[in-house]
Amino acid sequence: MSGRKPKKSEVVDYGLTTDKYSWNQEMDEVTIVIPFKDFEGTLRARDVDCTIEPFHLKVGLKGEEPIIDGDLPERVRPDESSWTIGDDNSVEIMLQKMKEGWWSSVVVGDKEIDLDLIEGSKYLDDSLLRKVKEAKLQRQAQEQEGAAAPTTE
Repeated sequence: MSGRKPKKSEVVDYGLTTDKYSWNQEMDEVTIVIPFKDFEGTLRARDVDCTIEPFHLKVGLKGEEPIIDGDLPERVRPDESSWTIGDDNSVEIMLQKMKEGWWSSVVVGDKEIDLDLIEGSKYLDDSLLRKVKEAKLQRQAQEQEGAAAPTTE
């Protein structure tokens, strides 16, 4: 193997944005960004409570409910993981994965990304992936409409 990272597809989501944080990933690491837009003043390390354990992540402001407090889907290397504070009062966490692979979510139970599309990106070009993604989204919308449709008896 050449040691080169595979090219990521422009169509596939390798992470996502929630109302509390956004995340993205490579095969060997996960990056999470938590914006603290309502924090008055300049955010400093002493204001942040961040605990990275092999299977658990807890991040928030000291004295407040954590923004993230949950189990990770796979083991990480806490000693090789880190966090920093951005100029925009955000906290950026870099988790070093114990083993390479794609995660469907950062925290077990949170919204998941479609790992099938990531797997398909190894074999399909972006034009075909776009069609597969659109078909999946259309099928999900139809299933949701069917579930919400009133029944007549």
